[in-house]
Amino acid sequence: MTLADKIVVLRDGRIEQVGSPIDLYERPQNTFVAQFIGSPKMNFFDTGELAPAATEFMGRSVGDSQIVGIRPEHLVRARGENAVVQGKLELVEQLGEYALVHLITSKGADFIVKMEHPPMEAKGEGLAFEAAPDRIHYFAAQTGLRSPAN
Repeated sequence: MTLADKIVVLRDGRIEQVGSPIDLYERPQNTFVAQFIGSPKMNFFDTGELAPAATEFMGRSVGDSQIVGIRPEHLVRARGENAVVQGKLELVEQLGEYALVHLITSKGADFIVKMEHPPMEAKGEGLAFEAAPDRIHYFAAQTGLRSPAN
């Protein structure tokens, strides 16, 4: 991403998206591009995996026909009841400059949070995270395409 002015993302010989690296990172047109660009890849959640009051804090109602995508670096520890997603701590990868925190939702979905400082909680303890509404991506569950008002 650091060397290109324009990137073409291909899948099975078909063009999925063309744009600048930052365009593809900030506005992926589908779940394939969202997971292809960025490391670690974007987390995806269905509505059953979101925290109970998540839609109030995301600034948008999310139905069963949508998938919510949030990059690991955009999830931060929730303050108060602003949690978008909650999970039990599974593993912490200490990488010096940051830590990759692996969690699992109550429905069994794995997700990763990129944190400057690792959590002090023990494996199995619950943690809650929020994200700024403009950092949350919405995709159609059936097609994987970016939802229009996003």
